[in-house]
Amino acid sequence: MKSEEFYQQIEQRFIEWGREQTDVHVAYVAGSRARLDHAADEYSDLDILLYVDDPKQYLNENNWIRNFGNLNTAIPFQNGGGGLEWLSLFEGGYQVDFVIDSLTVFQEQAAKGVPLDWFRRGSRILLDKTGTAQRLIPEQFEKTDSSPITAEGFAFTVNTFWFLAIYLAKQIVRNELWTAKLRDAECKQVLLQTIEWYEKMVHGESYDTWHAGRFISEWVDQDVFQQLNGVFGRFDAADSWRALQETITLYEDLSRKLAAHYDYSYPEELVSEVKQWIQAHK
Repeated sequence: MKSEEFYQQIEQRFIEWGREQTDVHVAYVAGSRARLDHAADEYSDLDILLYVDDPKQYLNENNWIRNFGNLNTAIPFQNGGGGLEWLSLFEGGYQVDFVIDSLTVFQEQAAKGVPLDWFRRGSRILLDKTGTAQRLIPEQFEKTDSSPITAEGFAFTVNTFWFLAIYLAKQIVRNELWTAKLRDAECKQVLLQTIEWYEKMVHGESYDTWHAGRFISEWVDQDVFQQLNGVFGRFDAADSWRALQETITLYEDLSRKLAAHYDYSYPEELVSEVKQWIQAHK
């Protein structure tokens, strides 16, 4: 079965099930399977947001998910927005994420009439027993707002990066490679934020950098993209050193350009000390 056919079947089964549940009131599809820009491919999952009387009833157990297909597993998860959901894996490797919230929350959101940020790139109604679900759908789909650069935000990220750089170096010296990899992920988050700011500096504040590095090959400048080839290292000390050095080189180049463009101060003493320590211990 092709993925599109499978997810259409899931949606239809959900609609039929939802109509029969007196405590399920509204449901939406969001994410890639509701987007027009960069629409879903065969590997995209399905994201369903449902509003119910008592979310705990649906969060405490997952047997209700079995109404929609042959369920392999479902894992409870707290998403980045603070909401609770089930990450569900069905037979065939198909994933459906069920985000669950209360009818009270929906009523408050609908009364405001402000579309959810999650819906701004694409969303559609799957079930509506209230007649008001359309209030949360944007009139026009567009990119979501990203964090604009500020002097305070830049200072925090630049100090965080150099703090993490010396921390990573120490773990590599100690051959604590697992710890180094965990902290390197945090370092790369700072690098990504800086890349996003840099691209907006070059192309304008309205330039679309998506989120979490999605479609980065499409929106990042090619010279930056080429340098990204070297910032991820293997699980050994020598290559971890190399990757750290290349990460530092790229980050410092972009962050100094940002500082010069926006007239932000740069922590020269901190940078000098970190570089000296790394040079002495590599």
